[in-house]
Amino acid sequence: MEVAGEPRRARADMAPHLSTRLAHCMIITTNVCQLLLMVLFLALMLVRLDGLDVPWGGVFAPLWASDAISLVAGAHEVYRLLRMESLEHMRRNLVIAQANRLKGTACTAVFKALVVWRLADESNNMSALLICVPFYVCALGRFVLHYLKEKVPAPEPTSPPKRPGTPVNPLHAFIVLVAIRVDGLNDLQWSSTFWPLWIVFGILAVTLVAAGCLGIGILVTGEPRENGQRALFFICCGVLLTVTVCGFAFAFNLTKRLDWVEGEAPVSNADIISPLIAAYGGILCFYLAFTFILPRVVDADIAAMSERMEEEEDQRDGVLEAVTQHLAPPFLVQQSSTLFAHVNTTMMRAFLAPTGASATDATPRADAPGGGALRRSATAAWDAGAPGAAPADAPSLAEEGQAGVKDWASDPLPVLSEYEALQSELGEWLRTQTSRQPNLAGPARIQVQLDAEGGVSEVVDVNLALTPVAGGPGAAA
Repeated sequence: MEVAGEPRRARADMAPHLSTRLAHCMIITTNVCQLLLMVLFLALMLVRLDGLDVPWGGVFAPLWASDAISLVAGAHEVYRLLRMESLEHMRRNLVIAQANRLKGTACTAVFKALVVWRLADESNNMSALLICVPFYVCALGRFVLHYLKEKVPAPEPTSPPKRPGTPVNPLHAFIVLVAIRVDGLNDLQWSSTFWPLWIVFGILAVTLVAAGCLGIGILVTGEPRENGQRALFFICCGVLLTVTVCGFAFAFNLTKRLDWVEGEAPVSNADIISPLIAAYGGILCFYLAFTFILPRVVDADIAAMSERMEEEEDQRDGVLEAVTQHLAPPFLVQQSSTLFAHVNTTMMRAFLAPTGASATDATPRADAPGGGALRRSATAAWDAGAPGAAPADAPSLAEEGQAGVKDWASDPLPVLSEYEALQSELGEWLRTQTSRQPNLAGPARIQVQLDAEGGVSEVVDVNLALTPVAGGPGAAA
C-alpha cells in the first residue's frame, strides 16, 4: 500500500505547482491574445476607412472577442478569490476590484455596440452624449464601489488608513468632453478639445527625457546588473518611448485631420491609424521580452553576482590575512593562551596604577576583581643558537617588571590599550636584558612559572627573537 501511495502523494504535491504554472500560462495567453486582437481591429478599421466594404460589426468583432476574454478571466478570478481562505482579511477589496473591472468591460462592450449601430444606420441620429451613457453608468458604479472597500493601513505609520484606488477615472471626463464637441455644443477646435492629452504627453515627454539621461548614465558608468533590474529598466523605457511617440503622433494627426481646412496637405487614414498599430505591436514585443527573456536575464545576473561575491570574499580574506600577519605582536609570540591572558592582566593593572603607588600596590590582590593574586617568578634560559643556561646575575622577571612599574609610576602617561601596555612592558624589560647582555642577539626562550595561591603552578615557554639595532648594544625585535 505504501508503494502504491507514493505516486498519488507525488501528484498531490505537484498539484499546487501545476496550478500556479497553468494560471501563469493563462494570464500570458490572455494578454497576448488581447493585444493581437487590438492590432487586428486597427487593421480592419484602416481597411474599412480606405473604402473596403467590411461591415462595421466585423470591424468591431475583435474588440468584442477581447471583451469576452476579459469577462471570462475576471469571473474566474472572482471565483478563485472566494475560494482562497488565506485572503480572508483582504478578500473584500480584491473582489470589489475585480467587480469594477467586470463592470468596466461590460459597459465598454455596450458602448461599442451603440457605436456600431450608429455607424451602420445612416438614418440613426443618436447623439454622442447618448451613446456615451454606458460610461456614465461606469463612472457612477466606480464611485459607489470605491466607498464599499475597506480601509487599509497606509505605508506611512503617521498617515491614516484609506481605501485603495480612486473614486473617479479622468478618462470618463475626457470622453464627455469629446462627446460635447462631436454634438457641436461648442465651437472649439479639436486641437483645443484635446488639451488633456497634450498635458499627459508633456508629462510623459519629461519623464522620458529623465529616464533617457538615467539610462545613458547606467551605460556609461557600467552599473552592475543586479537581479535583472537593469534589463527591466530598459524594457520600461522602451514601453514609455513607444507610448509617448506613437500616442502623440496619433493625436496630432487626428486633430490635424479634423481641423483640416482647404489648402492644407491632407492627412491620410494611414497617418492616423499606423501609429496605433505600431504602438500596440511594440507593447506586444516588450511584453514578450518581459515574460520570456527577463527571467533568463535575472538568472544570469544572480549567477554573476554569486561569482563576484565569491571573488570579493577571497580577496577580502587575503587582505585580512596580510594585515593580520603585519600586525602580529613584534615582542611577544603567543605560545600559551593562559600565559598571554595572565601577563596581559597583570601588566595592565601594574601600568594603570595611580601615580606614586608602589610596586606592591600595583600587584593584583586576592580580593581584586578577576581572580586571586599571582606570585610571579621567572627564570630565563637564553639561547643564541643553541640551548644554554641563563647567567647567574640575570635579574628575575618579577624584579624587572616591578622596576619598570616604579619608573613609570613617577611619570604619569596617558591610558593605553591592553595591547600597547603589554608591548611597552615587554619592550622595556627586553631592553634592560639586552643592555646587560650585549652579545645575546638571536632567538631566546623564556620559561615562566605562574604560581597561584592554591599551590598549583604552571610552567610555559615563550619564544622571543632579539636583534641588535644601531645606537645601542641590543634591542628587542
